[in-house]
Amino acid sequence: MKRLVFNVDRSFERKATIAVMAFFLIVITILVVISVDGRNRYKLWAINNTVERVQSEIHHRINLIKYTSGREIEELSKTPSLAKALKQRNTEDLFVEVQPMFSRLNAIGKEKIFLGLYDSNGGMILGINDSLESRLSIEEFNTPDSKTKKQISGYDIGDRGVFHFIASPVYYQNSLVGFMRLGFRDDEFAQLLQDSL
Repeated sequence: MKRLVFNVDRSFERKATIAVMAFFLIVITILVVISVDGRNRYKLWAINNTVERVQSEIHHRINLIKYTSGREIEELSKTPSLAKALKQRNTEDLFVEVQPMFSRLNAIGKEKIFLGLYDSNGGMILGINDSLESRLSIEEFNTPDSKTKKQISGYDIGDRGVFHFIASPVYYQNSLVGFMRLGFRDDEFAQLLQDSL
């Protein structure tokens, strides 16, 4: 019986081994790059999805509070007797004007709601439960909305947590005399946002 023997040149064997190893190294590198790229795309997608969800939740929460309390604030800010008392800086008359509305809204809990009445420079004239009041920035009201007599709404982060506020300019005889600001401490919403992130 004859045996077939192949004589293989050792240099060819080394070259073939190096070529095969290089091929597998390139394939592994490509797979790693694709995996890292896929992971980065997933992270970006997850971040964008979370941001969109949080923005949507904030938007819906603001609209809910605007709908439930915004009308009362707007109607009260258009009351001539409140505007006159604000112009005269008469805290007793201001308290009498806003107390019924504040009492109705205060059903959520005294520690979660505040009401502030400010002069046109942003100085507080009357604050009900003002220990919760976050600082008023007059720049908030130097917007086109204050010139068109519209409310502004948003979130503030104060010393005691996250606050949602609704603010309306108050006019007396077509002259801006101040602002009325209603705020809610929104701990549950802050916790919801924290949990979703």
